[in-house]
Amino acid sequence: MNMKRCFASVLCSFAFAATALSASNVASANDDVSIGSVPQNVSSIIADFANASGAFKKYGIDAHLITIEGGSRGMQVLLSDKIQVMQAGLSVIVQSNREGTDLRMVSSNANSSLFDIYVTKDIKTPGDLKGKKFAISSFTAETDIAATLALQKWGMTRKDMNIVALGGAGQRLAAQVTNQVAASAYSNPSAEVAHQKGLVKMLDLSRDGMPWVFDGMVLQKDYIKAHPDTVKRLIQAYAEGEYKALSDEKWAKDVIGKSFKTDNQAIIDAAYNQWKATVPRDVSLTKDAVANVIDGVDAMGPKLKTKDQSAYVDTSFTDALHKDGFFDQVKNEFK
Repeated sequence: MNMKRCFASVLCSFAFAATALSASNVASANDDVSIGSVPQNVSSIIADFANASGAFKKYGIDAHLITIEGGSRGMQVLLSDKIQVMQAGLSVIVQSNREGTDLRMVSSNANSSLFDIYVTKDIKTPGDLKGKKFAISSFTAETDIAATLALQKWGMTRKDMNIVALGGAGQRLAAQVTNQVAASAYSNPSAEVAHQKGLVKMLDLSRDGMPWVFDGMVLQKDYIKAHPDTVKRLIQAYAEGEYKALSDEKWAKDVIGKSFKTDNQAIIDAAYNQWKATVPRDVSLTKDAVANVIDGVDAMGPKLKTKDQSAYVDTSFTDALHKDGFFDQVKNEFK
């Protein structure tokens, strides 16, 4: 400020105070938040919707979207404080907290498993898979859980197949199309790629499975406690991005194409359709989906110290936003 333009000390002091207050408000309202997600995962696209729609900026978030290969790896990056949010499956959080971490999921991107189980053409029945290889991304990851759920659905156990960790969807697809492995789990857009490469869908866990928290917003409990307003605004931005994408299919598909770096319309359409069919309205967790994840991880062992949902999820933010009418307001805005 030019001091020569302050004609009275009182006015000058007032001007400096107002400027300082304004700067303080801007600083407190715009938070740098790094958000990690697994690449080629359609449920995590909600962060891209929030970013592309301007919702993050609207709610005072300077979001930095980062891809991290695998939910388990994402947890390590989150715990190192290099990111503030990781979009990951609840099973990973339950397993991590069993080992002594203190993570919480505060919203859900999908309350059902989005995995389709694809097999090679020579597999005609689930029984044909016995003794063969089932590729997962990494042990304890959502793909690992999906393998267990699929085998249970077929009346089999993990001992009936050779579970091998090969990394991301691209690596698993490459191994499967060359017949190095017989089966793997894919969500869109990778599921559509698997179909186009001639692999055969044997099971759709989103349709034939149980309620399951596939993916959501995960933070450290200490961060939630220290930054509750930031967490609230993150959820608000996610919800607005969601309803924008639900109301404007063309815009949403453009975002999907850019995010997944593809112009293959079949892949884009499959990704959007699966996302639209499975994204929970109001980005809220459901108790039955949470309970199934906790029970599933407990059954796999070792036994959990607690099955209390509050040890793994924090629904206080979405509960409060429901009570305040925020979600209804956003729905009406994007009708």
